[in-house]
Amino acid sequence: MFTGIVQTQATVISCNKSEGVLRLVLSVASSYLQHLDIGASIAINGCCLTVVRY
Repeated sequence: MFTGIVQTQATVISCNKSEGVLRLVLSVASSYLQHLDIGASIAINGCCLTVVRY
């Protein structure tokens, strides 16, 4: 069973729901963004989400 590896922490800047889509805006250290790509999967409290923009 995969238990997860915490690589960083983020702060929720905003949370908006529109037409059935929930969009989270997060603030994270710029050093973490160097390893992040559009389409990457990230886990937030155990829920797998997809990066659509940064």
